[in-house]
Amino acid sequence: MREELRGTFDAHHAQRLGGDALAFREARIRIVPRDGERSLCIVSNGAALVVSGPQDAAMTAAALTTDPSRLPDPEALRSRLGRRALEIVGPARIAHRATPPGIPSAPGEIRPLGPAERVATARLRDATPAREWQRAGLDVAKPCVGIFEADRLVAAAGFETLESVVANLAVLTHPAARRRGAGRRALAAAADLAHARGLLLQFEALETNAASLRIADSLGFEPWGRALVVRLDPLFARGAGARAS
Repeated sequence: MREELRGTFDAHHAQRLGGDALAFREARIRIVPRDGERSLCIVSNGAALVVSGPQDAAMTAAALTTDPSRLPDPEALRSRLGRRALEIVGPARIAHRATPPGIPSAPGEIRPLGPAERVATARLRDATPAREWQRAGLDVAKPCVGIFEADRLVAAAGFETLESVVANLAVLTHPAARRRGAGRRALAAAADLAHARGLLLQFEALETNAASLRIADSLGFEPWGRALVVRLDPLFARGAGARAS
């Protein structure tokens, strides 16, 4: 990844976490206290680690690693936070591209997804494991495109705009249509749409989502870093996270 592009994304991620623009430019562990937040975000770009969230929970997470290139172990984090940790999501991999990859050749027609395609979108949702659909975050209210084969939606991709600068892309392929190029085509088309709006391109997926990561890799998205997100129970008082009973 070009140094200029890496610097742009370093600053973007630092500011989203509530830190200053240089937070990811120094090889150290940095805590960004954000009391009142209901989640704990832990992000490393391979050199620096930023932990953002309620101060006591952030300090607990930061204490689990001495290496800013490595995220804390999720199970160790769950153990230390106890019942305060409602859900741990990740690790996820974050990757970027400077320009669209170009749309590869594959069967199917590319169409924008809007209200007229709600039935087709619902059928894709119903055919997909619920957790996969939820993690993809696809919603016809966001900019989305689909790949249709004989009027059947076989893949969809879209993006969420972050800070008016970055398009966070996602892709989902019908289980019966995988490994045929539909997902690659959908993601590339969504990247084209985002780039036309002047947005930088980002792809983020759980490391367990091998299919989506394979698609992003094949389109030349370059790794930037890794992330963990912990959804916290707001009913727990400060400091009450460790093995409460």
